Amino acid sequence: MSQRVLDRHQQWQKQLLLMLQHAPAATRGLCEPATRLNPIETMLLLRQLRPEQVASLSPPAVTQMVRAFRLKAEELVFANPLLSNALGHAAPQA
Repeated sequence: MSQRVLDRHQQWQKQLLLMLQHAPAATRGLCEPATRLNPIETMLLLRQLRPEQVASLSPPAVTQMVRAFRLKAEELVFANPLLSNALGHAAPQA
């Protein structure tokens, strides 16, 4: 993984951690592990959240960050059958 990707991920993690300081315990419980994981582990963790869990995140800025991260992961990784299979996940059906 490139240093650029790791640096951007660390910036994202710092921003999320700041937002989580004022978040309810339920949101912190779902999202706080993402502040310590590498980019791949973060993708896998956040992808496991159910839509209703994502919708329940608070404050709205956390919801937006998680949704944007999930969307980018879906577009860059999980929509690619080779990458998705390498991670042991099925690509989304068209």
